[in-house]
Amino acid sequence: MNYISQLNGFRRWRGEHTLPASAQLLWYTLTGEQNIRLWPEEFSLSVTDLRRMMGGVSVNTLRRARNVLIEAGLLEADMATVGGEISHFRLTQLYEEKADPSPDGSPDGSADG
Repeated sequence: MNYISQLNGFRRWRGEHTLPASAQLLWYTLTGEQNIRLWPEEFSLSVTDLRRMMGGVSVNTLRRARNVLIEAGLLEADMATVGGEISHFRLTQLYEEKADPSPDGSPDGSADG
């Protein structure tokens, strides 16, 4: 994934949808963590660490935010039931990959010459 494209995709998505602040914070926190880990498709994080990264939100706030993101189609998650256990997350890509131009600069690789 491309970090800037993902952030811009989320900004565009939010222009058409409403999300509570806690869900936005969770999305940005998970996206930042996924970026630090070099964009694995799925990653694990303890609920304790995630709550700390989000400024000490309660487990209930975290669960509600997670459920909002899941219902919006922005996240797939298997969150632990106990505070310190490991949860698994998979963020939805919010942009389309653009095809790389050919080395000669033409869109299809058939430069006139």
